[in-house]
Amino acid sequence: AAPTAEEVWCSATTSSTQVVKRIQALYGPQTPKEERDACDKWLQDFRKEEVAWTVIDQLLTNSEDQSVLSFCATALTWRVKNAKPDQALSAQLQQCVLNHIVRLRQKAPKPILQQLSLTIVKLLVLHPNPSLVPELCNSLTQPETVDVLLLFLDTLGDEAGFILEELEEGAEATRADEPDINDEHPLLVSVRPNTRLVMDLIHNVWSGAQSVPSRISFVLKVYAKWLRFGSLQPEHVAASPITQASIQALGDLQHAEDACEVVTELAMLLADKTQNWTPVSTFLSSNILNIYNLLAPLGPDDSERADILTRVLARICRMFVRDMSVITVDTIAMVGIMVKAASYPDQRVFSHTLGFWHRLQVAVESLKDKNPAAFEAAIKGLSEPLSAIIPVLLKHTAFPAEADKWTEGDDDEDAFADFRRNDLSEAIEDCSQLLVPINAVLKAYPALVQNIGNPANWREVEAVLFFISCVPRSEPLENGLYPQLLANSVALSQQHWRVRAAYIEVIRIAGPWINEKGGEFMPALLDFTIACLAQPHVHKTAISTICSLCKTCTQHMVRLFPVLKDRAMLTGSLTLENAKKLMDGIGCLTCKLPESELNGAVEGLCSPILIRLQAASDPGVITIEVQKLMALFRGVDSGVQKESDSKMVAISQAWAKAFGVMWPALNSIIERAVQSEDLMEHLTGLLRYVMLACDTEFRAHLEPLIQTLVTAFNTKPHSCLLWLMGTVITVFGKEDVYVGPIMDVMNVLIGRTVKMLAEEPVGPNSDFIQEIFYLMTMGMNRFPTRLLASPLAAAVFDVALASIVNSDVKREAAFLTLKFFLDATDPRSQPDVRDAVRAFLQPRGAKLAEAMIVAVINRDLDTSDRVGDILLNIKELKEPQLQAWLHHALSALPQDIPPKAKQACLDSFNKATRKKEVHILLEKLHREAPSNWR
Repeated sequence: AAPTAEEVWCSATTSSTQVVKRIQALYGPQTPKEERDACDKWLQDFRKEEVAWTVIDQLLTNSEDQSVLSFCATALTWRVKNAKPDQALSAQLQQCVLNHIVRLRQKAPKPILQQLSLTIVKLLVLHPNPSLVPELCNSLTQPETVDVLLLFLDTLGDEAGFILEELEEGAEATRADEPDINDEHPLLVSVRPNTRLVMDLIHNVWSGAQSVPSRISFVLKVYAKWLRFGSLQPEHVAASPITQASIQALGDLQHAEDACEVVTELAMLLADKTQNWTPVSTFLSSNILNIYNLLAPLGPDDSERADILTRVLARICRMFVRDMSVITVDTIAMVGIMVKAASYPDQRVFSHTLGFWHRLQVAVESLKDKNPAAFEAAIKGLSEPLSAIIPVLLKHTAFPAEADKWTEGDDDEDAFADFRRNDLSEAIEDCSQLLVPINAVLKAYPALVQNIGNPANWREVEAVLFFISCVPRSEPLENGLYPQLLANSVALSQQHWRVRAAYIEVIRIAGPWINEKGGEFMPALLDFTIACLAQPHVHKTAISTICSLCKTCTQHMVRLFPVLKDRAMLTGSLTLENAKKLMDGIGCLTCKLPESELNGAVEGLCSPILIRLQAASDPGVITIEVQKLMALFRGVDSGVQKESDSKMVAISQAWAKAFGVMWPALNSIIERAVQSEDLMEHLTGLLRYVMLACDTEFRAHLEPLIQTLVTAFNTKPHSCLLWLMGTVITVFGKEDVYVGPIMDVMNVLIGRTVKMLAEEPVGPNSDFIQEIFYLMTMGMNRFPTRLLASPLAAAVFDVALASIVNSDVKREAAFLTLKFFLDATDPRSQPDVRDAVRAFLQPRGAKLAEAMIVAVINRDLDTSDRVGDILLNIKELKEPQLQAWLHHALSALPQDIPPKAKQACLDSFNKATRKKEVHILLEKLHREAPSNWR
């Protein structure tokens, strides 16, 4: 028999006591962590129980403990969102929650009341009720309850506004049980018909709010949120007493934040082109100076008010320049006001102006093609007011006085570096483009000249150098600035380390200009940069600049190659990372050497490393030298691609010859290191870049390398050896003579791997699965028809099916497996490849479809994205059996798969692919699915 009401009440009373006890323990300062975690889990589980409805109601009715009320309010919202009460229960709950809000309005803090209001809003999502808002507006307008009404309208406006923003952005529902985001969304249905009613009510409340100061902010907040739903005509919005009062309210810190939201929303209305918002535009433009006048007298101690006022100014001004077609006197005045606002010393306040400079630059740039005369007039008209922004930018660029106390990794230093790199650099670029780069730099450069002789003023010097590094490159800028700046390397070498680091960055950026026009500066600049390699703090910047110059300033770096080669001999004095970067740059630079000098340069670079490798017995020392050698060949690989065919052959031959000298030592190391996974990974990385750098000139060494690779793999399988075989396919698989031998080696390696996977747990061996399919993907790129027709493809197919449905297999391995299928079913391939794919899929299609569906059930939506693409590929191959395969797969799946997993499987294909053809196919399958899937 069902429990009686009295029995339910008694059970709830007992549970209430337990809930209160655990909440008090959860938030008790003396409660041990283990007990606190246990209480938290118990409470999370309890809210799922049916008796929780009654317990929450009891506690909200009788308790005044804020921790208890907070838990109940949150648990109630959770239950509504997840339990989906029916229409009748929703109406009861709405009234019940409203009663609790009314009771608690004087006792509970605002967050609890907001959470309870959110519960009512969530009920509206489940059961739209356009009459609820009018009902509440009629029943809660009394002085003692009007704040409850405002709280509800605030929460409803907030949630509906969020839906409106997502609708404008074209977003979709993130959960299957959420309503679609469209004009028929339940919240919009409940809000839009009542907007005028709410606006009238807000204005009525406003008329009496002057006697209740706390209510002023509430009305401003609700007004701002409901403005966006559109019910008032533009002239009524501009004339509204709330609109008019919002400017004055900005000067009162108690109301400023909410007034800011009103003015911001007014500015956002200007983006709506369906109405003529001239009255609102006039109101805002006429108050820009008034808002600045509120900001102007504020000092550093008033940063909170300055923050709000600058934010408002920036948002208004951004909207005014958004669609600018011509520069007017008002625009110039607006720019002058924004320059003054940006001058406020607080970094956060200054940051609010950055969006304005970008919007202004985009607007002016758009005139260049549409109206060249207006563009020229804009650049000329903005020159004078914008000139004042340069000292402001330099002031905010300069390190603060406390920077000398910062240590590496200091949070303040990281925050300042992020601010300069992500925000300030863009503002400098935007303003420089508006002023013309050379003009911007000429206004900043005197600060460097004035302070370069005084080491105590290093902040000013460093700020100018950072400024220069952010200014867009232009020929007038480079020709006018670089000769005098790059001649200062001696003076700057004596400066603070931050100045040296900034100067090195300028050298890096100037590389292309130095290559063409500034060769006379190169010896001194290279000496300066090399000297910085041994200096704390700046060595990372110095090594990056040297590597960059090796690629951008090759004409003069080739001339100075002996200096760099001598430095390469001393890489033991550098950190490993810096040594690798240096070797990478030098390797790239060798590709620019005259052919007559190549062999000698290559031998001079490789011999010292070979000597150290031959002498080393410590695996750690060997690993370091192998990594340097790998970086050297990586640099060659990046440089050789840019040379002519004949030069590429000469470079490849020189390095292949050098490798031949080193191979006996490397082969010996591989034999000794076969048990060391770390060293083997570095060795295979080296061999990969050797092959890529030498290309087919490596052919003389291919057979001994393959023999060593197979021997090593049979001795101790390493996934990196499979990866190295993928590089063999990349380099030699394009030549038919090598395809047969390559497939023989693939059979050996993959056969050994499959046997190992059958004998050992799959999870720890996911890397091997990943590399198998890397190998197969490379093979599909080079010799697809021969690969698909081989027994190897059939064996690997079975491994693929097993790996994508096995949740123990690492994500990356499963994805590479799916990529193999994706490549195999690509309908854009050649006709003979498409025929081979169809022939391969014919006996295996049903198994493939079943594995695809299970993969989606076992894994996340990222997997379904790949699966959807594979199914679409098969469909575009004109494969008539695809529908039958999927139908079979759905029928073959077990009955006990949870309903949510079934639905996720079917829905995810649609959401992941967003392809009409697959969408229609899967909808049809859904309708025709077997009973256990319907």
